[in-house]
Amino acid sequence: MDTEIIHLAPHEVWIVRRQHKCFIRYDAGAHTHIWREDEIAAADADAILAAPKNTVIDAIMKVLRQLQKQQVNAPKSNWCRE
Repeated sequence: MDTEIIHLAPHEVWIVRRQHKCFIRYDAGAHTHIWREDEIAAADADAILAAPKNTVIDAIMKVLRQLQKQQVNAPKSNWCRE
């Protein structure tokens, strides 16, 4: 099981590629850490990774808004360290 994890510094966001799927790992909490890892389209992962540093947060927020519309962004952790 090959896993590729790419940290998008300085943001607390990672793109994870595992088992031919793409995920975005992020802190969904406001005052406390609520770690989430949600599946995203490969095209969205590629767009985030290809975005210039000064606009990467816009690409990240676009994907997170899409997840929120799907009601995926519940304030409940679904990720734990491997």
